[in-house]
Amino acid sequence: MIGTTDAAPSRSPAAVPALDLTWLTDANAGAGSSFDDGLSNSDGRMSWTSANAWAAALVVDGVAGWRLPTLLGGTTTVSEI
Repeated sequence: MIGTTDAAPSRSPAAVPALDLTWLTDANAGAGSSFDDGLSNSDGRMSWTSANAWAAALVVDGVAGWRLPTLLGGTTTVSEI
């Protein structure tokens, strides 16, 4: 989560418009979703495939088009590292 607060985590996105960068402030926003395929269906753990599908389906405060971070401009896959 970005910053510190006593309030409950928010799903609202944080943004740096000059860098065209937006991220969720709740690192566990996917917990309990249909994409949560960890040991428990509410632990927020996801396989790479499920996490990509979750991000692609995500719409928060009207913001869509989410993706997971990539290395080297998105041209490298995990198997190539």
